[in-house]
Amino acid sequence: MSIFWNTVLPIMASKKITQVDISKALGKEKSTINHWIKFDRIPPANYALQIADYLGEDLRYLLTGKDSDEFNFIRTNPDLKIVVDLLKDKKPRVIEMSLVGIRAILEVEKMKDPGQSAGTA
Repeated sequence: MSIFWNTVLPIMASKKITQVDISKALGKEKSTINHWIKFDRIPPANYALQIADYLGEDLRYLLTGKDSDEFNFIRTNPDLKIVVDLLKDKKPRVIEMSLVGIRAILEVEKMKDPGQSAGTA
């Protein structure tokens, strides 16, 4: 079985998520999900991404079985997770403006403590 399904199926089991749940989330028939699993097919990219989102996992992790350091850092840092969740469904312009604000805050902090780099808070 592919890394994708070897990673997805245990996550589904641990979260008590069924193929029916996945099929409803994707708007696909359960038979389609079953076919992908049975014949070890990685879903088309848009559906693989939706599965990752539904499971609350990084798509890179589902495809490789290896945790992304950045994603793991965000997932394990409650404050960053809040920021990511707040910006998740926003338009690119809102995200861009938010990042400008965050960078400005980091620069002010850097001026207060010149020994601290702008990338750390």
